[in-house]
Amino acid sequence: MILVQEIHVKLASPTAVFRIIRMYFVDHNPPHFHAFYGDDEAVFLIDTLELTSGKLQSRVVGLVVEWAAIHKHELVKTGNYLKKKNLTK
Repeated sequence: MILVQEIHVKLASPTAVFRIIRMYFVDHNPPHFHAFYGDDEAVFLIDTLELTSGKLQSRVVGLVVEWAAIHKHELVKTGNYLKKKNLTK
């Protein structure tokens, strides 16, 4: 897969460690993003912010969903760009 966007996120957690959110050029529908925390990874739908696969600690899921809700417009915009360019499978 070709990385389209990688965002290093400083979540409001007690450890305040940077986490990573990724979207890829060539990836499957529906539009989604990957969230990484340590060695764990989870996939969230952009429309509903639902965790669809993978695993993260429950408090981290809450922080990712909170971040994604704030940045949903940007996530939708990137997802629409990929759809428009027909770069998703």
